[in-house]
Amino acid sequence: MVLRPAFSWEEKLEIIEKYLNSKTGDLAACEDGIFYNENFAAVIDGVTSKSTRRWNGKTSGQVATRLVLEMLPRLAPEMAARDTFARLNGVFRDLYDSLGLTSELEKNPVERCAACVLIYSRYYRQLWSIGDCQALIDGTLFIHPKPADNLLASARAFYLETELLLGKTVEELRENDTGREFIFPLLQRERLFQNNPASPEYGSWVLDGFLDSARVSIASLPDHTDFIVMASDGYPELLPTLAASEKRLAEILARDPLLFREYKATKGLQKGQVSFDDRSYLRLRLDDANRN
Repeated sequence: MVLRPAFSWEEKLEIIEKYLNSKTGDLAACEDGIFYNENFAAVIDGVTSKSTRRWNGKTSGQVATRLVLEMLPRLAPEMAARDTFARLNGVFRDLYDSLGLTSELEKNPVERCAACVLIYSRYYRQLWSIGDCQALIDGTLFIHPKPADNLLASARAFYLETELLLGKTVEELRENDTGREFIFPLLQRERLFQNNPASPEYGSWVLDGFLDSARVSIASLPDHTDFIVMASDGYPELLPTLAASEKRLAEILARDPLLFREYKATKGLQKGQVSFDDRSYLRLRLDDANRN
């Protein structure tokens, strides 16, 4: 079956707001990325490394984001979702092959470069997603959270509550998050489910060189869609404007900096950091001169 695009040369893709920041406040350490041109818009969330391996001094999340950012400008506008992700996946495999690491990484997913990627295609008027990046389509949330995240976030919250009962303070736990330490072996084991169809209950899909592109989630935009917001999961609640999303993030961090009560997460706001995670944000206006 031929996929018929909903493309119009009259439609323009206008970036209304964009934002990118590292959890440390230092963009050089950021594992997120944003991209846009006349054909595509994307947010990329490099998966936080659970390994000590470095790639020429960079984390695996930074390398994954760079690989995607370098390939996106080369994509033809009419390339469909699964072909696009197959091409992106091939760039990861090329890197592994060049370093003689493909066999090792096939057996040990915790060592792979990996990214969650959300792409808007102007040609097809679709959102394509792998991983847990999120979007608002005229206010309707579009997200695919990882199945194990709630489980591990709850386990961390449980452990932190026991630490407080045993006499530790929130400030002490922000300096040394023993709850994160408690779940870290499970975070590493979670990677065993990565792109693994044999474990559907906990399976998660990311771009890492071993992705089956048939797993790409595709959402066609409703007619007369005006705005799209695209972001990484560095925003606990995605709202229609950058200011509102940032304000909500700040409110949550002020009330619950460890992120174990109001918003349970697998990590919190550490001392000296500006947020609990890197974050990327794009707000697009779709302007079609042919609309009624």
